[in-house]
Amino acid sequence: MGACQGQQNFTKRSTTLHPCGLVVPTTGRCMKRSGSIPAGGDFMPGTSAEALRRLAKREMDAPTSRKYMAACHRKAGRSFEEISQMILVPCDEVEDWLAAMHKGGLEAAAAPRGKGPGRGRSTPPGARRA
Repeated sequence: MGACQGQQNFTKRSTTLHPCGLVVPTTGRCMKRSGSIPAGGDFMPGTSAEALRRLAKREMDAPTSRKYMAACHRKAGRSFEEISQMILVPCDEVEDWLAAMHKGGLEAAAAPRGKGPGRGRSTPPGARRA
């Protein structure tokens, strides 16, 4: 597969084919809270787009870097759908990230992801399996 050259020819179905060959899950239009998260200079007013871009380049954790890039695109005034298609992440997930970052700042991007602690032990610590 070649390098991704653009984001055209998207359809509003449950999955779409990205121009670079990846299948991307979509949810149609982003409407969860599209009006409550500003775009452009009003989004994360204390942080510049250039600072977000530098953070994304330096970040070693790929998911966190992706969140910084999503914030950079939002700072540039792009819609949730455009950002979703650019970084190959479902639109509702992009909205969740950007809402958290707008409210909690840069620290929200590096916050632990939503997985819980797991099931735990199936047998008590002192008991042995037969």
